[in-house]
Amino acid sequence: MEVRAGNLSLDPTSRRVRFRDVTARLTRRQARLLSFLIEASPRPYTPEELLRQVWGYAPHTGLKSLVRSHVYNVRKKLGADSILSRPGWGYYV
Repeated sequence: MEVRAGNLSLDPTSRRVRFRDVTARLTRRQARLLSFLIEASPRPYTPEELLRQVWGYAPHTGLKSLVRSHVYNVRKKLGADSILSRPGWGYYV
């Protein structure tokens, strides 16, 4: 079942994503991250919340760079504005 938010659509099974005119295949974790953000759209999530919700890690584990790295890689594949961020609020689509 495809999930959508705005110009972003993801097939979680095949991990194929489309944003505007760009199509790409994501890693399992990237797809899980993006699927979570799409389903929660437009609510922003802090890196700590994403670590808990997507990775299953306890809050305050000091792994914010893990979230930033995955967001960076998704943006690299789809475009800088595929995942948005708001300082002090978090990431959203």
